[in-house]
Formats: sequence, structure tokens, C-alpha cells
Amino acid sequence: MGTKEAYEYIHDNPSIEFRMIDYTNNPLVIAENRHMAAINSALQIDLTGQATAESIGGKFYSGIGGQADFMRGAVLSPGGKTILALQSTAEHGRSRGSCPILTQARGRPSSGATSIM
Repeated sequence: MGTKEAYEYIHDNPSIEFRMIDYTNNPLVIAENRHMAAINSALQIDLTGQATAESIGGKFYSGIGGQADFMRGAVLSPGGKTILALQSTAEHGRSRGSCPILTQARGRPSSGATSIM
């Protein structure tokens, strides 16, 4: 993965810092950035504010990421905000993004009470 030129640029470059995920996705570390904006996408959101970005029903669309971590960090950031984007339509013009209750999913939804602002 990557090119030789990229690795040469990164090697011993003091302006590049690699960190473990427990640091980069830590909401308190993210919140240290003033006016942090977390822009994420969701597949569905229901009337209670729960959202799923990984699966609809039994079909997975993506892997598990740091969406909730970055949303929490942005909310805690001074002047920060979160944006959760949805497609307005699905295949053949059907509406699928907003619904009364999430389609039974294997992935864990984001909680409206803690993550959606």
C-alpha cells in the first residue's frame, strides 16, 4: 500500500505523526479542536434520532468506523457541530433514509440521545 515516494516523505518527517486509534478516535482528544465539525453519512435515521451507517436489515454496506467518536468529540468541542447526511432517495426514487423505526439491523445504531444533534 502506498508508493515509495510517499514512504520516503513520511520516514523521519517531524511534521507527520502516527497515533493509535484509541488516541485518534478519543472524543476528548477530538474535542480539543475548537469549532470541530464532524460530517458523517447515514443509511437510515428514525423518528427517535437513531441512525445506522453500517447496515440496513441484514445487508452490510460498510465497516464499523469512528462515526460516533467524532460526533461526540465535535459536540464537546467549543463551537463544534455535527452534521449527519442522508441520501434523499434510494434505488428507483424510493425514499429510504428517514423512517418511523430503523429496519431490523445487525449493526448497532447511533443513539439519538447521545450522538445526534
